[in-house]
Amino acid sequence: MGAVTEGRGKRGATIWYAAVGPDFRPPARGLSGFAIWDKNNDGKPFPTVAAAAKWVRAEVDATAATETKEDQHQ
Repeated sequence: MGAVTEGRGKRGATIWYAAVGPDFRPPARGLSGFAIWDKNNDGKPFPTVAAAAKWVRAEVDATAATETKEDQHQ
């Protein structure tokens, strides 16, 4: 699972960030729950939503391939 979020660059242009591998934390002390992401794009924004989505897809596919290999060895 991944996420793409919108932000603003230095000159107000739309930029995009991406993250994969959420670990959802339960609500605490009346606050809503939140996700901590296993991996993100290291703060380097993407110029388009398509580029951010492509990165998410590649990361999810790579994780799935790794998990499949691990399952085959068990």
